[in-house]
Amino acid sequence: MDIVVTIFWVAVAIVFYRVRCWSRSLYGAMEVAAGIGVIIIGEFPPTAIASASSWALGSRAAHVLALMGGVYIVVRGIDNIDQGLPGRWRPAWRRIFGDIRAERG
Repeated sequence: MDIVVTIFWVAVAIVFYRVRCWSRSLYGAMEVAAGIGVIIIGEFPPTAIASASSWALGSRAAHVLALMGGVYIVVRGIDNIDQGLPGRWRPAWRRIFGDIRAERG
């Protein structure tokens, strides 16, 4: 059964890659949503919800790592949205995030 689940997730990854190639903005939005989900799970792990009196993630390092992973996913999602953003939305995007690429160089 484990091999079937592994093959399933590899197929999901391939589909996600195709979505990324087709629309970086859509894929970026999916990454942002996934990253926020990882952050939420890092802050409120299932064991904490099931047993509020005994909050345990395993270790503080694992907690911080989960949060950092979520932040990384959100940043990658925002970058993909930026790279795939249609020109008509670019002015609003710059108002929100600035023109960081122009400021660097």
